[in-house]
Amino acid sequence: MSNPELRSQFEAAKMGFFPPLSRYSIKAALAAYRDSKEWHDALLKYLKINHDLLIERINALPGLTMYPHEATYLAWIQSDYPDILEKLLAHGVRVIDGSTFMGKGFFRLNFACPKSVLEEAISRIEKAIIG
Repeated sequence: MSNPELRSQFEAAKMGFFPPLSRYSIKAALAAYRDSKEWHDALLKYLKINHDLLIERINALPGLTMYPHEATYLAWIQSDYPDILEKLLAHGVRVIDGSTFMGKGFFRLNFACPKSVLEEAISRIEKAIIG
């Protein structure tokens, strides 16, 4: 049953956070939720492989620590290097400063990418840290 007052409250609350939805985007979202279990399961397996590769190689580096993740594809990596962002950027790796999210001493790295891209990023991080 339609509730105009509730609809108005919802529209006001989402203002600036979500773009207006077209009938096509709603149909696409419904299809994704209804018909994508196989794809979603495969994605989770792929992300787990990337996560495990990243944590193994990062934790082998001096001054960097990554803890296991349970529900995200953004690695939080602790760094003992005050200039880590500059070191990584000089080697072509752009990461997100953790202090933006109240995570001083950390940086975030997105590992939801092709494994080949992640391997290249890790190799560049290794060069930035150990030469």
